[in-house]
Amino acid sequence: MNTVKRMLDVLHCRVEDILKSWGAYLTISSGNTVFGEQMNSITVMLKKKYKKYLQAIVDKLVSNVRMILARFITSSTLGPDSTAN
Repeated sequence: MNTVKRMLDVLHCRVEDILKSWGAYLTISSGNTVFGEQMNSITVMLKKKYKKYLQAIVDKLVSNVRMILARFITSSTLGPDSTAN
């Protein structure tokens, strides 16, 4: 996730500058797509991916907290006498 965030924050400007200088030499498959539109679609894709990764991490954290709370509640309601066989 840090890599995607770094690409969006730090490297995006550098990559865009490099690709702009290469613009005349780059061939675009559709033929009528402007370089800026290509960069915009790449940026949108990276932002979507970053948001998905971030959401997955939040979902996992929420799941882990629920599991920990469920264990804590069940262990506290059982009491110390119920753990012995």
